[in-house]
Amino acid sequence: MAEKISIKAETLPEFRVNIHDEDEQGNQISGVIRTVFQDSKGNFWFGTQNGLCRKDQNELVYFDLKDALAQSVTVHVILEDNSGNIWIGFGGGIAKYDGAYFTVFHEKSILTNSSLWSMLMDSKGTLWVGTTQGVFTFDGKAFTPFEIPEGKVNPNFGVSTAKMIHSIIEDSKGNKWFATNGGAYRFDGEKLTNISAKDQSISNFVHQIIERKDGTFWISASNGLFHFNGKTFQNITENVLGKEVGVGRVFEDKTGTIWFSANKREIHHYNGKTFQKYK
Repeated sequence: MAEKISIKAETLPEFRVNIHDEDEQGNQISGVIRTVFQDSKGNFWFGTQNGLCRKDQNELVYFDLKDALAQSVTVHVILEDNSGNIWIGFGGGIAKYDGAYFTVFHEKSILTNSSLWSMLMDSKGTLWVGTTQGVFTFDGKAFTPFEIPEGKVNPNFGVSTAKMIHSIIEDSKGNKWFATNGGAYRFDGEKLTNISAKDQSISNFVHQIIERKDGTFWISASNGLFHFNGKTFQNITENVLGKEVGVGRVFEDKTGTIWFSANKREIHHYNGKTFQKYK
């Protein structure tokens, strides 16, 4: 069973890049931002190297969120459930924010020995947790392992393991998709399938999977950005970036334009016809 503790949400003064500088520093968020999320009320949440903050209509609020050992946290994932609760995934645990209190969930054998890296709240209310040591489901009481075959350690990443789960999504048909160091996996509720195993064009180091409005998918990997139509993969970046340039995060905006990171520091977008790089 997972241990849990509920604590009243407390706020902090603004983040300061230089704690010795007495001048106001512009209400900065953090030096390193790991994730950005907009909730159903329109508030923006920022998961940072220094913890959690929220931007509402009036101000930027910093929360004093600690792990089970009362240590400051690095937030990797933020999401919202159907009841409006905000779930925060950080290196050593998970927290649920109900608007007044944080409930911190922790299981030493799982979330201490492996760092949380990704999360999904599926349509049935089950929380899927991706870590450096594999996938677990969480029903609010206990973490249950979900077996995915091991991949390999990516030597080009500072944090990489054979069981690492970079991202998890649920598609419009209810299938779960996992981006791993052993390829792209799909789980239909009964069978787990490595959908990239038979295609030699895409690397096994898969970073992210997103579903398009037309039911096809964008898959980023260590050798490019791929379009998957359900049968075949097409590398759309090899003629622009080269065959071995990795693509990290991917986002499709309301117009259908694809935004993605490449070479660890570059931002590009693709409108279906042309690419543009932002410096």
